[in-house]
Amino acid sequence: MRTSSVHPLEWGIILFCMVSLAFGLGWLEVLLPGGFPLGTLATWAMLMLLGSAWVRLAPRMTRRRQAAILGLILAICWYPFSWFKAGNPALTFHGDSGPWVVWTAAVALWLLAVGLWTGISAVRRRQR
Repeated sequence: MRTSSVHPLEWGIILFCMVSLAFGLGWLEVLLPGGFPLGTLATWAMLMLLGSAWVRLAPRMTRRRQAAILGLILAICWYPFSWFKAGNPALTFHGDSGPWVVWTAAVALWLLAVGLWTGISAVRRRQR
């Protein structure tokens, strides 16, 4: 059973985005042309990189691989759905943002669950 590895640079980008978002660093508020904040780009990139990592680390033809592929699809769809819900590329909401919060939490929790499943499986495989 061969699995692909994830490049350390990808883990570095994921960690950098997580830390930046956790501490609300100033660069996250820089606007790109069209009103697209770097923080939104960082969130979307982090979600897609995590989804991609779990797909590459999950063994082929397993339920974990299927769950990881679903996580990657959800991560890719996160920004388009968010843009649709907000009505603008900056994701500034006018009114109820509850469904967007639930959507974002669901994507993040799915990726977290797949990551934990992948990590636990790797530890159990090494113990055998």
